[in-house]
Formats: sequence, C-alpha cells, structure tokens
Amino acid sequence: MNIVYNNKQNLCEFRMVATGDVFLFNGIEYMRIQQVKSYDGIRYNAATLKEGLLMTFKDTDNVAVIDADLVIK
Repeated sequence: MNIVYNNKQNLCEFRMVATGDVFLFNGIEYMRIQQVKSYDGIRYNAATLKEGLLMTFKDTDNVAVIDADLVIK
C-alpha cells in the first residue's frame, strides 16, 4: 500500500478528527477508527496505516489531519 499526501496539515485536537480520517502523530500515519475494546478492557480509537497496530489517543492530544490517498496494489 502506498500512502500519498502533500505537506498541508491541519493541526487540531484528536476529538475533532472524524472516523476514517488520516492524521499524523510524531511523524507516523494513523487512521481514526470506531472505538473498540480489547478482551482486557483497553479501548482503542486509531490504527497505524503501515502496520495496522491499534493505538489509544486522548481527546486532547494534538494531531495533524492530512488529506491522504491510500493506494492498494
């Protein structure tokens, strides 16, 4: 999968990111997902695009929303 985006970034708090939107945090691309709960009670609300790792962000975390095209070959 190729991830293509320009350098234009909208800085905002995580709470403003819509489900399905792509954003950067510490230089890593993420997609906001519908919140899921693991068997041990951890709630996840984002996934890395390259590895698919689940992550948890607080509503007040600052992220950079980007306009990305995901190209699946």
